[in-house]
Amino acid sequence: MLAHDEYRYVVLDTAIAMAALALLHGWSAATRRDHASYWVLAGIGVSAAAGAVQFYGVSLHEHLNHNDLYHLIQLAGMVLFFRGGKLLRDRTARDRA
Repeated sequence: MLAHDEYRYVVLDTAIAMAALALLHGWSAATRRDHASYWVLAGIGVSAAAGAVQFYGVSLHEHLNHNDLYHLIQLAGMVLFFRGGKLLRDRTARDRA
């Protein structure tokens, strides 16, 4: 970050971005029943769970600590974000055709 080197500012920035995404996709899911938004909302939920694992220091084993577990859970969140983005891209391509 340009002005601050503390990690809490990265967490705050991510939380603001995820909240904005949740509001926009929550509205889209509620009003238009947009399937892509459901996938993105699931990705946000899984990312929040990963953040909780990181914050609370949940460890399963000395070789699978909270950092490792966070990244494994976040990987699932990225798959969900990818699926939602792919559905959005495919719909946009269809609408242009």
